[in-house]
Formats: sequence, structure tokens, C-alpha cells
Amino acid sequence: MKPFLRWAGGKQNLIKDLLKYLPPTEQVNRYFEPFLGAGSLFFATDYNKCFLSDINKDLMNCYRAIKKDPKLIAKSLERHNANYQKDEQYYYKVRERFNKYLEEKSLKQAARFIFLIHTSFNDIYRVNLKGKDNVPIGKRKPALPTLEYLNEISKKLKGNHLVKRSYNEILRARIKNEYNNSQKKVIVQQITVTIG
Repeated sequence: MKPFLRWAGGKQNLIKDLLKYLPPTEQVNRYFEPFLGAGSLFFATDYNKCFLSDINKDLMNCYRAIKKDPKLIAKSLERHNANYQKDEQYYYKVRERFNKYLEEKSLKQAARFIFLIHTSFNDIYRVNLKGKDNVPIGKRKPALPTLEYLNEISKKLKGNHLVKRSYNEILRARIKNEYNNSQKKVIVQQITVTIG
């Protein structure tokens, strides 16, 4: 299964190579993905009992909303797209609403988030110093996720934990817990880059 959005630092192009290094599902007791982003690696595995997190609150609200009610998200996306096809300035109205309700953790805000990413310049998510989305308009014919696809994503998310936390918080929580005593492996998805 592929991710429903693009995200900076996404691993979609590396999936085939990364999967070679992961143990089989039956050998993994718990999977932690502290930099969820688009979730490329999570969506490519069959791991259960996953602990999925990212520090981005809008992203995590989006995942929780899809898990809870993919049908409502799909309906909202269809409505946004219909309005957008009539008037491209609708993009800026949605962006304004999204920025107005930044603290809101709702299905409506999640749908705005998905719509904005798929219709923004280069499918990117970017915010200014005030935390407000400031990406200009991009695609006129966005490839928004369908209800069928959102249902698949929702099923994949069921039974897994979704939280907004930093990498350090996740690592500390993992070390504290008893997962180290298990016969099965615990996977913490981490990519280290050395510069210099």
C-alpha cells in the first residue's frame, strides 16, 4: 500500500531496499515509527502493534481522522475538490480556514490538510514562523485519495497507536517499557545521516 500524501524526507523511493533489511512479521513484537511522515515504511509492512508518531500535530490529526471516519474525510475531499474545480481561488479560502483553526483537532481540519497538500505547489506542506500554511496553489487536477483507498488506510491503522510526540519522547518511552524482555524483536525505524 502506498502513502496517501507526499512528505518531505519520504522513503517511498527507497522502500524496496529498506524492506530487505527488516525482519519477517512473525519476528517483530512491536514496531515504532517516530518520524511517520507519509508512512511509506509502515504501509509497506505487515507489522502489528505499531506505535506511529510524528511531532507534526496536523499530520497526526489527519491519521487519527482517517482511522476514525474515512467516509467523512472522503466526502469532505469531494466537496472541496468540486468547489476548487469551479474556482481555483477556493484553495486560498481553504488555506485561510485551515490557518484560522490551527489548534482544532477535527475531521474537517484533517480534510483541509489533505486537500491543501494535494493541491499545493509541488504537493508540499510548509508553514511560516507563525505555524501557518503558506504554500501557493499548485495542481488544478489533484489526485485526491478515494473513499476505497481511505478505507484501506483506516483498516491498516486500526489496532495501532497514533500519537504526536518527538523522537526523544518515543525513544525514552520505548526504553522504559518491558519490550526489551521479549523474545521478539522491537523495531524502531530510524535513519541516521552523517554530514562531513
